[in-house]
Amino acid sequence: MADYVIEQTKKSMEESSEENQIILNPQVAEIHIGQVFANKETLQQAVSLHSIRYNQPFKVKRSSKLDYKLVCIDDNCNWTFLASKHGKTDMFIIRKIEHTHTCSLDITSGDHPQATSNLVGKVIKNKFVNPKRDYTPTEIVDDMADDYSVSISYQKAWRAREKAIMDARRCPQESYSEIPSILYMMQISNPRTITDLVTDEDNKFKYLYFAVGASIKVVDSENDSSWEWFLHKIKETYGERKDQCIVSDRHESILKAVKETFPDIMHGVCCYHLMKNIKMKFKKGGDELKIAFNSASKAYNIEDFEKSMQDLDNIDVRIRDYLVN
Repeated sequence: MADYVIEQTKKSMEESSEENQIILNPQVAEIHIGQVFANKETLQQAVSLHSIRYNQPFKVKRSSKLDYKLVCIDDNCNWTFLASKHGKTDMFIIRKIEHTHTCSLDITSGDHPQATSNLVGKVIKNKFVNPKRDYTPTEIVDDMADDYSVSISYQKAWRAREKAIMDARRCPQESYSEIPSILYMMQISNPRTITDLVTDEDNKFKYLYFAVGASIKVVDSENDSSWEWFLHKIKETYGERKDQCIVSDRHESILKAVKETFPDIMHGVCCYHLMKNIKMKFKKGGDELKIAFNSASKAYNIEDFEKSMQDLDNIDVRIRDYLVN
């Protein structure tokens, strides 16, 4: 939900900015005089991406908090670019673009000077918002070639990947500093929430405990009344149907609640929990027990069932009586 809200907010900001001609996304189609960028970093990324896309490399002539001047990498080309701070804000506006690129440098076969690992990392950052997404350096090399017609080395792609991951997911160590504010917001949004953060003598994270107020208020223990309430709600929702059954572990409150709420339907025992009970009660384990038990629980005729039960008898004669009773 948090990711969705952030995404929608960002989308709304970008749409609003487009209306006001303030550029937040550096991946613009064209670069021209009068464009206003949200900040200098966005401007730098936009110009670099434009340079890569159209194979027009440049070098920085001057860069300060107030202005940003570029010239062509080819000394024989008189292309010049100038942007400066827009009023008292952090925004930068393109003031001047003199002449067009007259050079014909072919650098698509090698590393483009503007295709730095930092820039590539910014371009691929969104690929790593989902922590389950695996985006390899080889894929990065291929995508940069397909999307920007630029060749980058595997090493540069690897560095870009590391920077993108750090930028998208942030440094795990730094995230600890956000814990107090998160706990505070939990207490504000969930009255009666209990939190406790313990740090060591260097004020570094040591322990964390929290119990959300809503859970404290709502959740009951697994007792007779809670299970009866739950099963009554199930019956109220679904009623009783043909071939309906209930499968559970051997919790005594569940047994009582099923007899009270669904006295006429089959109540089966979960094989996984039942085998765990056998292991704990008889202190047995290993593949021999697992194979014999699973074979018995899945047998479809008496002969196979008895053969598997005999195997269980050989492991411990008490198991059969426990299962029967």
